[in-house]
Amino acid sequence: MYQIVDLLVGLASAVVAGSCLMLCYFDFFKINLGRAHGLFGSQIASFLLSATNWLTLPIRKVIQNTGKVNLVYLVSGYLIVVAKIIVLSLFSHTLFSELSRLLLPIFFGALIEYVQLFLSIMSGITFLFVILSWISPSSPSYAVAAHILEPLLEQIRKRMPSSGGFDFTPLVLLIIIKVLQIVVSNLR
Repeated sequence: MYQIVDLLVGLASAVVAGSCLMLCYFDFFKINLGRAHGLFGSQIASFLLSATNWLTLPIRKVIQNTGKVNLVYLVSGYLIVVAKIIVLSLFSHTLFSELSRLLLPIFFGALIEYVQLFLSIMSGITFLFVILSWISPSSPSYAVAAHILEPLLEQIRKRMPSSGGFDFTPLVLLIIIKVLQIVVSNLR
């Protein structure tokens, strides 16, 4: 039974927290999918907003965005991951018996899981971008993935030596993401 609850709560929290992370990422790099990619981009943006508005709208009343990073999305997603860990702990009956000993690991574990979620999302988008660049570079999905990844790929291109006519930056980005995933997973 615990595995079923873990699956369902994990999926729900991944959708909401992942949507929060992507909206934070879009705000940070000033990415507007709807304007740049028409109906397909608008549908993605609409999904992300509908998945998060129930949580972010009340939090906007408490947290004001003052910097480049949208704290509302960042905090909202983190709270979802914390809630997931608490729900799963309650379901396994460990939270009540060891509450004081578990608080720090819960919040640190949630932070690690939140970073892992972002890295997984970016890895998936990068992988999709690479595959679509080979088979369908004119598809709307490719254009959206390229638009999302371009800020990161541009930073890598600035630091890489010229490689002739080949663009190895998506591969380098995937390697960087995988290295970060290894580092983060070892923090547990």
